[in-house]
Amino acid sequence: MKKISTNSLLVAALTFMLFCFASCGSDDNEIISDDDPIAKDDDDPIVDDMKSDYTLWMQLGNWPNTTQYVIGTDDLTTGSVDFDGKGSEVTSVADYGIVAKDGYFYYPSTSSDFGKLSKFEFKDGLFELVNEVPYTYQTSIGHKGWINDNTLAFIGGNGDGDKILYSLVDTETLTLTNGEFDLPAVPDGYEYIEEGYITYAAGRILLEFRYSGDQGIVSENHIAEINYPAMEILNVFADNRGHIGRFSSDMWRNGSGIDENENVYSLHFAGWYEFNDNVTYPSHLLKVKSGENEFDQSYAWDLSAELGGGIVNSFFYVENGVAIVKYEDATEKAAIDDDYYQQFALINVETQTLIKKLDIPFTKGNTVEHIAVNDGEVFVAAEVRDGADLVYEVDTSTGEVTAGLEFSGGYSYFLRLDILK
Repeated sequence: MKKISTNSLLVAALTFMLFCFASCGSDDNEIISDDDPIAKDDDDPIVDDMKSDYTLWMQLGNWPNTTQYVIGTDDLTTGSVDFDGKGSEVTSVADYGIVAKDGYFYYPSTSSDFGKLSKFEFKDGLFELVNEVPYTYQTSIGHKGWINDNTLAFIGGNGDGDKILYSLVDTETLTLTNGEFDLPAVPDGYEYIEEGYITYAAGRILLEFRYSGDQGIVSENHIAEINYPAMEILNVFADNRGHIGRFSSDMWRNGSGIDENENVYSLHFAGWYEFNDNVTYPSHLLKVKSGENEFDQSYAWDLSAELGGGIVNSFFYVENGVAIVKYEDATEKAAIDDDYYQQFALINVETQTLIKKLDIPFTKGNTVEHIAVNDGEVFVAAEVRDGADLVYEVDTSTGEVTAGLEFSGGYSYFLRLDILK
């Protein structure tokens, strides 16, 4: 990754002739190389900070006997990376349930024998520790959300499963503010409270949650409006449209997004909730209008029906109403006996229309993060049954995809793709 460093060239004009000589002797268009970092003119030199613009995560082995590796690249549109004997091993310090932003990774370990919050960067081919603080407040984190550019929220349940806890992280210093949301108690008929997406939009925090019990019993979805930084509950709204589905755990795969007008969209999918009739419920996209404190009752888009009946398990908002989703191809899943049945599609969340199912081969892994989105830039990493594993660049205006970086190296699973620049 390249960044600009500043050098000043001061010329003392002792005489008119000396000034002309100095001016004529410089090259105004010269690019300073890494081997010659001394500036020769007023142009700022380019200095390599040794950070990668993108990272790919891989896993060797199957749970619980796994090893995870990270490898970096500055270009996803061409070339290749090989994990065979390469990559930075991260198993002892982190895993792919991690948050990446602006060149850094944030990892909350909830392990009883580790208990640390860590900040990393991927630099010079290595996953390097930047800062680390003790962290034992939460034992199970399921969701995260950015409150502002420097405040990251982690949320999860307490040990008994009847409270939702939060940790606000100052990402510059890793200073922690921990607390418990003062939500309505678990009602009769249920045993637990389940945290959902946490989003900051239109000047307040929105927290989705619901109640659950044994045998797949679940309540309607709820949403709490919370002021920040006081973290006080302002309103709680229960969606009376009945069972819509659970939340994607966005520590591992994204499930919510905010558009340019600060409307909030969230993905809900039931998947395998077993009631007496063993029904698999469809995946829905829900909406909270900007400034509102409840779900838009006119909006519950059945994405499973739109995409052919499969579970939709990942959602990224991109821009201008366009989002990308990952979903299970129901026909392919029924026809084969392996895990290669994930597909991708562009949708318009404003008009509730399918733009295009993307021309990417069937991909392995429903619980991993194949998609990376940043400022309109969209890439999909596809681990496929046959042929080369590739990263595809997505043109969101047309739905066309272009094959780019090839990745290889004997891994068991592709885990996640991150944009760090």
